[in-house]
Amino acid sequence: MIDALATNLVHQPLRFSRNRLEVTIDAADTSLTSRADLRYALKILVPTFAQSTEFEELTTLVGRERPPVTIGGSTRYDGAQFRIDEVLDGFLEATKPAARQSRLSLLPSLTMPYCLQETVTGGEPAVDINLTRPKEWVFKGGLSHEDFAGWGERFFDRHLRDTRQFLTWQPNRKQVGRSDVDEEYLYFLLNFTPLPTQLRLRAQLNRADGTSETRTLLTLDRPGLNSVVCCPVGFVQLGLGSEPDLLDYRIWLANESNFRLSEVRIFEVDPNERPWERYLLLSNSLGGWDTMRLLGQSEETATAKRTVAERDEYGATAIDFAGLRVVDVQGDQTLTVSTGWFSRQGVVWTRYLNELLYAKGIFLITNKGHVPLQLATNELVVHDDDADLLSRTLVFTRTKTDQNYSALGPAPVEPARPTAWRGMGFRHVLDGFGFRTGLGAPIRLRQYYTDTNEDVKPITEKPNVAGDEHYISPTPIPGTVPGTTPFASAEISRLGTYRRSNCTGGMEGGAATILIPAGRYGGENAGDANALAEAEYRATDTQAYANEHGSCSFSENYAWTVPAGQWHVRFSHPLQMAIFHNDGLGGPADMGNTESLQGTAGAFIYPAKSNDLNFPVGDLNWLVYVFGDPGALKRVKFYRNGALLWSRDITINRDGFELLALLVGEATTYPMASGDRTFIKYEDR
Repeated sequence: MIDALATNLVHQPLRFSRNRLEVTIDAADTSLTSRADLRYALKILVPTFAQSTEFEELTTLVGRERPPVTIGGSTRYDGAQFRIDEVLDGFLEATKPAARQSRLSLLPSLTMPYCLQETVTGGEPAVDINLTRPKEWVFKGGLSHEDFAGWGERFFDRHLRDTRQFLTWQPNRKQVGRSDVDEEYLYFLLNFTPLPTQLRLRAQLNRADGTSETRTLLTLDRPGLNSVVCCPVGFVQLGLGSEPDLLDYRIWLANESNFRLSEVRIFEVDPNERPWERYLLLSNSLGGWDTMRLLGQSEETATAKRTVAERDEYGATAIDFAGLRVVDVQGDQTLTVSTGWFSRQGVVWTRYLNELLYAKGIFLITNKGHVPLQLATNELVVHDDDADLLSRTLVFTRTKTDQNYSALGPAPVEPARPTAWRGMGFRHVLDGFGFRTGLGAPIRLRQYYTDTNEDVKPITEKPNVAGDEHYISPTPIPGTVPGTTPFASAEISRLGTYRRSNCTGGMEGGAATILIPAGRYGGENAGDANALAEAEYRATDTQAYANEHGSCSFSENYAWTVPAGQWHVRFSHPLQMAIFHNDGLGGPADMGNTESLQGTAGAFIYPAKSNDLNFPVGDLNWLVYVFGDPGALKRVKFYRNGALLWSRDITINRDGFELLALLVGEATTYPMASGDRTFIKYEDR
């Protein structure tokens, strides 16, 4: 059975490094008398090492602002723009999986936090502005231009939240072989909180006899926020060779409680023996590595380039004397292979060939390892409206030249000088909300010889990440209290951007207040916890949340038949509002719906908390009560016939109410006329 989907995950936004990433520094004060020598600088800070909480300067970009543009009497100041995607992309790496990898591993070089510092100097009078932006994350991947326009800002925290997609565009329900050369991998981005304390690769095995079984195949403990996990999912890699009657297996990632974190990918086991079978491993646009199974015929062509030298023939009379000598031979290998017929989802698979054309890394999977290839095919038909059976022919060249020929099998593993890895640096291990767990681990590992304890030369270091065969597990840190943090998140209490859309009875929907309590998240650096809280705010800010928690109130535009000589009043929140009339000298109320009028006989006296009230046209002595929590910040707006007459910001007094004059302002009055329809709106501010 497929695990139930994990809910209440808060996904974090990241930036693509392989799409255009521009940063704008706002223009300096528009009142400057001279802007001629304004200088804008953008400093880019990156971690000193993968997983490090310390940042160092990568580079500083210097530029000028765009000249102000005046159109139709208005002037626009664009500030200065800097492009940083190419700078950051070069700092990231899409690491290829190890040959025949059979464990979960993390890729620390596929994502990276970065920080930007802005500086503006110069101008007259001189300015000196320094601003540090909140930390952001960059991801080594990209989208097509058409998709980036609409999804570039929404892919990580919206699309991945809704789809839980693995980092691939390959069609689902993929057919795999039983060969041990067929290596399959899936990649998944852990850009959400709370993080799992244990990541589990789960599978449902479906057999030909109708039985099925759900297993946990692989595990990985304490992955980090915004890390990418590489999952080997090939038939042999997962140890499924003992399942001869397996029809398909369904793969997903789950947390320590077996709640599903990812989508479900289906792999159908090919029951047929294939006469031709080759496998390509290629880097995809989302930072992962995909496998293409090619079932068509192939041929390999060998070419050689020879460098020859002419020999001195003086005195050479022997018949076997060679006047030319070959001094160098460089051999090239060309592989021409057909994809074979795409038996299903042919249209999708041919479109997917775009990924192969754009791949920066391509390898042929062999029993000796991964052989690097270069795609010589520069043009492919990726869509044909009138296509029937679909296949394509691809041409590759090997990236390494040969000078010799041999025909050996895979090399045996030979013992080498014994080495190990020692921990370097230190970091606190955080829980799913950014708080310290009381455990700590090295940031990176350095290789050394165990017989002499000397570092391997040249010095070799790598990140200390879960899944690495040399990973050093966290250990308790004396004096560290679990659940503490140096930087806790501040409270967020803010209206959402969506308005309630399911109000009835002519009422108008309002936005819901989203509350993220203080201290919900922690972080090792200033701003980290607040960034997590902001991400939860964005994740909560949905139409569904507004429909459940937003307010329903009446609108200022409404139709009502008002008797002659009278005016009408409607409240947005009649349970929190009341109106009354007096003699203007502080006398008792004689019309309205206040509590003091209840049980009093007379015209134009209405039940408390009632709405849609008519009153006679006359003087200006009308007052309104609004009720709320002491100290609450509120706003009252008064409309007549749909037009705003006044708006007042108020703070509810310690007794829980405020009293406002309705028809008298600071410098004007608002007398009512026969047939006027008024509306009093009461809202948060």
